[in-house]
Amino acid sequence: PSEIGMLTQLTQLSLSQNFLSGSIPTQLGMLRELFLLDLSSNRLASSIPAQLGALTALTSLNVAYNELEGSIPTQLGVLTELNWLDLSHNSLVGLIPTQLGILAELNWLDLVNNTLSGPVPTELGLLTRITFLGLHDNALTGSIQESICSVVARSLVDCEEIVCSCCRNADDEVC
Repeated sequence: PSEIGMLTQLTQLSLSQNFLSGSIPTQLGMLRELFLLDLSSNRLASSIPAQLGALTALTSLNVAYNELEGSIPTQLGVLTELNWLDLSHNSLVGLIPTQLGILAELNWLDLVNNTLSGPVPTELGLLTRITFLGLHDNALTGSIQESICSVVARSLVDCEEIVCSCCRNADDEVC
């Protein structure tokens, strides 16, 4: 409900596995104290609201396992405190925003099982704290750039559709 934006002192909101449907309320962008937002494993549709980019205290955003469509908002690139971003298992389309590469605190980025396309941005090579980068089951093309390889050599990366000499899958096998 739109009234959720009135909970301005809220710091954590976890509504996973609640059979929620409809769209993610844009009013969530008014919760400036929020550092954890977990809406995973619901039936949320529509797109990820750009207003979530106003949640500058956010350290964890999980909207995995929904029915979200549209592109990944570039506004997520201003969430400089973010260390966990899980957008997996949706129907997101388009390019991976280059702005995600400036999320210096990010250690978990899961984009698995969407319909993302195009090359993996070289800017992801700036994610020096990354421990998991999930990219498989998308329509990504090309190869992972060498700047990313210097990071993913220390990471678990699933990369079935793209060429990567330094990537490893969950079984620690080279992709």
